Amino acid sequence: MKSVYPEYTGERLTLKFQDIQVRPLLQLIADFTGNNIVVSDTVQGSISLRLENVPWDQALDLIMTTKGLSSRENGNVIYVAPTDEVAARDKAELAAREQAQQLAPLITDIVQINYAKADDIASLVRQSSGLGESSGEKKSDGNFLSRRGSITVDSRTNNLIVTDTAEALDRVRGLIEQIDRPVKQVLVETRIVIATDNFSRELGVRWGLQGGFDRGGQRVGFGGGAYDGSDGPAFPIDQRNPSTLNGTYFEGQDSWMVNTPISGDPTGSLGLAILGSNVLLNLELQAMQSEGTGKIVSNPKVITTNGHKATISQGVEIPYQSQTASGGGAISNIEFKEALLKTEVTPQITPNDNVIMDILVMKEEPDYTRAINGEPPINTREVQTKVQVQNGQTVVLGGIYEFENVTQLEKVPFFGDLPGVGNLFKNRLRDDSRFELLIFVTPKIVDRDNLANHNRGVLINN
Repeated sequence: MKSVYPEYTGERLTLKFQDIQVRPLLQLIADFTGNNIVVSDTVQGSISLRLENVPWDQALDLIMTTKGLSSRENGNVIYVAPTDEVAARDKAELAAREQAQQLAPLITDIVQINYAKADDIASLVRQSSGLGESSGEKKSDGNFLSRRGSITVDSRTNNLIVTDTAEALDRVRGLIEQIDRPVKQVLVETRIVIATDNFSRELGVRWGLQGGFDRGGQRVGFGGGAYDGSDGPAFPIDQRNPSTLNGTYFEGQDSWMVNTPISGDPTGSLGLAILGSNVLLNLELQAMQSEGTGKIVSNPKVITTNGHKATISQGVEIPYQSQTASGGGAISNIEFKEALLKTEVTPQITPNDNVIMDILVMKEEPDYTRAINGEPPINTREVQTKVQVQNGQTVVLGGIYEFENVTQLEKVPFFGDLPGVGNLFKNRLRDDSRFELLIFVTPKIVDRDNLANHNRGVLINN
C-alpha cells in the first residue's frame, strides 16, 4: 500500500531542545543544511522537541505544522511565515499576476497542426482553459489561455489562430508539441480457416418377380408394381402373344417387388436376371461410397491508426421476396439480405508495444441446400472478444468443431428382419461429416518503412 505521507530525503540530524525560540531553531536548521531560509517577522513563540536521526526536511515540516507555519520556495530560498500570511501573500501575487496579464499586450500566432485535427486540439485547449465551446466566454482560470485569450480553427489549412499574451502562447505551444505527434498504425491480419471432412457409404437393393400361367382357360399373371387406376393389368405384362415365352411378353420397368435403391446415382451396381418359360426374376444390387475433404481460407487484412475503429467487409446481397399489405391486398417486393465476411477491430497500443484489440469477426454464407422457395437461409459464424497480443504474434480467437454421424436403415416390414435373406429387403446409409472453424488474428505495429513495404507488396500482388 502506497503511503500518503511525503517522502523526506534530507540529511539526517538530531534535535533536543526545551522551550527554544522558533526563530533561532530555524536558523540552526539553515546553518546545518546550508540552505537559505527567510523567516517572517511575525514568526514568534517557542517549542520543545526531541528528534533523533530524522531528515532535516521532516524536522522543518514538523516544526511548521506544530506552530501553524507554512513555507514557499523561490529558487534556492525557503520563505517561512504563518499560514494566514502565506495565503494572503499568494492571493496578492495572483491578483498582481492577473493585473499584469490584463496590461500585457496580446499577440496573435498561427500554429500549424501536422498530425491531429485542429478542431480536436482547439476543443481540448478551450476545455482546459474553462472556455465555452460556443460563446468563448472564460468561465474559470485555466492552465493555457488567459481570460483575454481566444483560439480559432482554420479548417482549410488545419491551422490554429491563437491570440493571447506571450506567456499563455508559450503554454499553448508546449501543449501542442506534446500531443501533435504521429500516431502509430496497426495492421490486423485475420485468417478464417474452415476445414471439412465427409464420408458416405450406401447399399441398396431392388428386385422383382413377374410371371403368368393358364388356369381354367384364363390367363393369370403376377408381378411387382402398383395399379395406377388406368385400364390394364396391375402388373406390367403385355399380352401380345409373341412366339417366345409361351405366348407372354414381360416388361421389366416399374415391376420391383422390393425397391430400396440408394438415394443418388450409384458408383457401382450388379444386376441379375433369371428368365424361365413363364417367369422373369430381376435383381439389382447398388452401392455408393464417397469421400471428400476441403479447406476454405479467408484472409481479410485492414490497417488503422491507434485507437480508431476499422471495418472491412466483402460479400453478396441475396434477393428475397416480401409482401406488404395495401388496400386489402398484398404487394410483392424484392428486398436484399447481405451475406458478408466482415472484420471490425479497434486496436490500442500499450507502452511495451503490445496490442489490445476489440475485435469482431463474422462470416455469413447462404445455404442453398436448405433453401425454401428458392430463398436460402444464411449461416452465420461470429466471434466477438477483447484480447491483448504481442506485436507480430498470432493468437487463436476461437474455434468450432462439429461432428455428425448419420446411420439410416430402410427395410420392408417383417421380411427385412429375417436372418440372411433379410438383406434383400433393406437399404443402408452411413454418413459421417466433420466441420472445424478456426479464427487466427495477427496484429503488427507498422512504422513508415514497414508501411511502404506493405503498400509495395499489395501493388505487386494486384
